[in-house]
Amino acid sequence: MSRSDDELRPGDATEPGAAGALGRRFLIGTVLLGAGNTAVSVVNLVVGVLLARWLGPEEFGLFAFVLAITEVLSLFGGFSFGVALIQAREESQRLYDTAFAVYAALGAAMIATGAAIAAVLFAVRGREEAVFLVVLVGARWFRLTAQVPRAKLERTLRYDLVTRTSVLATGLPNVVALGVAWMGVGAWALVIRDVLVSVLTYLLESLASGYRFRRDVGRDAYAQLMGFAKPVFLARVIDLLVERVDRVAVGAFLGNASAGLLDRARFLADVGLYVMRPVERASLNLLSRVQDDARRSARSYELVTYFLVRLMFAGSIVLVLAPVETLRLVLGDEWTGAAPALRWLGLHGAVFPVFTMTKVLVLARNEGARLARISAVQAAILIPGTIAAAWLDQLAAVAAVVACTTCVGTAFMLRWTRDLAAMSYRAVFAVPLAAALVTAAAALGSDALGGADWIAWYARPFAIGATFVVVLLAAEGRRLASELGYLRAQLAQGRAA
Repeated sequence: MSRSDDELRPGDATEPGAAGALGRRFLIGTVLLGAGNTAVSVVNLVVGVLLARWLGPEEFGLFAFVLAITEVLSLFGGFSFGVALIQAREESQRLYDTAFAVYAALGAAMIATGAAIAAVLFAVRGREEAVFLVVLVGARWFRLTAQVPRAKLERTLRYDLVTRTSVLATGLPNVVALGVAWMGVGAWALVIRDVLVSVLTYLLESLASGYRFRRDVGRDAYAQLMGFAKPVFLARVIDLLVERVDRVAVGAFLGNASAGLLDRARFLADVGLYVMRPVERASLNLLSRVQDDARRSARSYELVTYFLVRLMFAGSIVLVLAPVETLRLVLGDEWTGAAPALRWLGLHGAVFPVFTMTKVLVLARNEGARLARISAVQAAILIPGTIAAAWLDQLAAVAAVVACTTCVGTAFMLRWTRDLAAMSYRAVFAVPLAAALVTAAAALGSDALGGADWIAWYARPFAIGATFVVVLLAAEGRRLASELGYLRAQLAQGRAA
């Protein structure tokens, strides 16, 4: 690739310098992103709960069904140029401009395709679904092109600005959504929120990054981006189908109310995924920069996975053992019909973050071709399975297929990436799995002895979570302390550097 005049050289802000400082900057960036993401997640959770209580499964399902179609159409952005910009060893204005131009063109094609599908929806389902789809797909153009300025922010390790823009671009639309929902506009409140998030994300991240499109588009930059993106494209397209085909199938066969129940059940099961997003993005940045150092790459991956497994298991065991109580506590009695599905999706929530982190490792090492095989295995299970289960009017069976797909996909992912990870999966998974089994035995034993008579229903989820934490600390408190000490040492080393 030819270097443009304003290309950043090693030693600029984009290149962290000393190896010790890199670990520290990663940790600080993760903390900043984590703090912002926690704030956003809390706001989203509270607003999502209020909107779910106000709108109910029918209205929420209407939006979830159309949103699922919109997300499937996002396959036009499946080339993941944003990841390619972060993963690239060098950066330039030409790389950014080329990625932006391609995204803009793909976004236009996505809008045209969405309009065609909206015409079909208008004839089959009605005017409201068609209008929703046109509006949501149009807003996705901004979210697609926003990947370029966001990649520039992350590439330069400006996690403080990433945090601020994320909080603002999410917080304001949530406030607006609550206001218009209170006015009685129904599912339009959710559509308005999605549009505002997309547009504000684009505007704020463009302003924060300083990125401006200068028409410096080149074939050499396009070839470099596609060299990374082509092996990932098929996997990304399949991932989009895997993430949303359940909502599309349920909405088509079982109706909007069932789609709403499944959507909120998946929302609760994926809370851990939302929490880990800053870790995921920061890890991609770190692992990309140490991709030539196999030891550091493997150690970084192992450490992040170690903590994620324990965090995810703590929440998922609650969903598996107390789905009815969790739904009553969070969403209200109207949503308890999602309990059988939520029990299965608890398994999905425990495993899926591990799958995601392993995928980050693969992408950081530019081994995207491996993802296509794993995604194909998932699609072979999920797509026919969810369609069949929805056609048979079995919402819990749809959730079971999702959980099975996640577990099988993760097993294949770990098996096919052992040469990249080089860690003991038994050391990472054995203790939290044992703690989960002990917690399950304690909960079932309590129920058999009449525990429901002496503990309030709303306290049961907290009791289950606390039991898991106590068992885990008793089993490996020293190991946890040791790993936390390692992180403190990394901070100290980076400060000294």
